[in-house]
Amino acid sequence: MCGGREMLRTMAEDGQVLIVEDDDRTARSLARLVACEAPVRVATTVAEGKHVVRSSNHLAAVLLDYRLPDGTGLEIIDLLGPGVPVLILTGTDDPGLPNRVMAKGAQFATKPLQRGDLLSFIRRALARRPVPTVDARLPANLTNRQREIASLLVSGLTRAQVADRLGVAESTIKSAVQVICRKCGVDSIRELRVGLLNRD
Repeated sequence: MCGGREMLRTMAEDGQVLIVEDDDRTARSLARLVACEAPVRVATTVAEGKHVVRSSNHLAAVLLDYRLPDGTGLEIIDLLGPGVPVLILTGTDDPGLPNRVMAKGAQFATKPLQRGDLLSFIRRALARRPVPTVDARLPANLTNRQREIASLLVSGLTRAQVADRLGVAESTIKSAVQVICRKCGVDSIRELRVGLLNRD
């Protein structure tokens, strides 16, 4: 096991793992294990979790407690981009929960989670990180905000999801898309996506 304060250091960088857990002891235990493999962000409420998601461009994986003080972990999943591995953790015996979790495209585990199972989940998630990032291949004439919007849209999020993630109106994203397409010399985000995927 890795040791020291480095394990619990919060790092805002690509490949980080978000843990949303309101029980401090459980959160610290999970963070210690995950930090051996990747940078960690910890949140204790749905609101905090959503804030981290909106401010993080490339989450490698997300661990969500089901029952949180202001809602459930399922509420955070809709803000995530496609392909981000999610593991819902719970101590509840709700028989319908596994089906609701799977319908969201997430995995399900009962507390306490075994160390080996957690590390296996994290390692699989890290192994599937996409490289290079879309943002690195976008035209240089875009502003930072335009690059952020374009990167999220090209990665597969809808305009509504991007608007929710960035905390702006969907009409703002629609206007930004028009400018982005004009600057990139394309007619649509789909055309931009195809062009980026075809680049060497």
